[in-house]
Amino acid sequence: MSRTAVVVGTGLYVPENVVTNEDIIKRFENVEAGKTKEGEIITGRQMLEGMAVRVGYKNRRKLSKLEEGKDPDQTTASLCVEAGKKALQDAGLKAEDLDLIILSTDSPDFISPPTSAKVQYELGAKNAGFFDANAACAGFTSVMATAGNFLKADETLKYAMVIGGYGMSRYSDPEDMITEFMFADGAGAVILKAVDSSAYGIKSSTLSGDGQYWDYMGIYAGGTWKGFKKDTLDARLQYVKFLKGFPASINIEAWPKLIEKTLAKAGWTTKDVDKVFFTQVNLSIINEVCKILGWDPSISHNIMDIYGYTGSACIPMAMDDAKKKGKLKKGDKIVICTSGGGAAFASMTMVWGE
Repeated sequence: MSRTAVVVGTGLYVPENVVTNEDIIKRFENVEAGKTKEGEIITGRQMLEGMAVRVGYKNRRKLSKLEEGKDPDQTTASLCVEAGKKALQDAGLKAEDLDLIILSTDSPDFISPPTSAKVQYELGAKNAGFFDANAACAGFTSVMATAGNFLKADETLKYAMVIGGYGMSRYSDPEDMITEFMFADGAGAVILKAVDSSAYGIKSSTLSGDGQYWDYMGIYAGGTWKGFKKDTLDARLQYVKFLKGFPASINIEAWPKLIEKTLAKAGWTTKDVDKVFFTQVNLSIINEVCKILGWDPSISHNIMDIYGYTGSACIPMAMDDAKKKGKLKKGDKIVICTSGGGAAFASMTMVWGE
């Protein structure tokens, strides 16, 4: 008999430190951020207030900077552990019940070993295999599809924990107003259970990418390409950097096609969909894509106003938030659509319930 994977638990965890838009704007308000076509100076306040309107951020949670000496033990891994504990509680499971842990992150505690090793140990999930995966902000959807495929293919596996972890503020240059405003921290976890063929669970997924954007945004120090050479550090490439500007239309062009392809695999149309979870990077783009697909913007469950942008963690965080607020009903047909640096894209359909 065929198997599928259903969601049986969700969890969310963020640092206690709340940072408002105004907290960041005050730091950069008098910085010269650019000039208008007429040659007038654009201040940091003008730049960031305009950005806030477009992207929809109001508040975000951030880890303390390491140089501040506060909570040095709070890291991407510790956020993931706490989110994982909440997901286990929600599912009514013990850590020892887990067979697999997959962590999606591009802000790990260290390059090697995998941060999921630390997560597995601190959770006490002694029976779970683990690995990290990095598809930037498209990562959670990619690893959720991967975990679902593991559970479908291997009858010895029953439970998989899929985590999106984001500690990107630790990689943000304190002198860079854009990354300081944009990146927040948090973790979300989802527990999947293998069941016999069901009306619920994961129905289809699609991964795609356009690798020409590999050198547009990222953390380029520390690897075999740039290492820790003096010129690398002088360029502050140990921090997350936008080295080039992504086309403004990249997600507007990519997301509708990706969604329609994934819907077709499930035998659905846009009219069948009850709820959508998008990468929480830009509210105006989410609204535009909904318009293109004939959806009312309210179909998208958004959390960027509360938590800012949390990259690979934003999808499981949004799912947990929607569940807790009663926005997900048994039988709801769900679409997930994500994108990240590289550029990587991933989409999924699933039916809520078990």
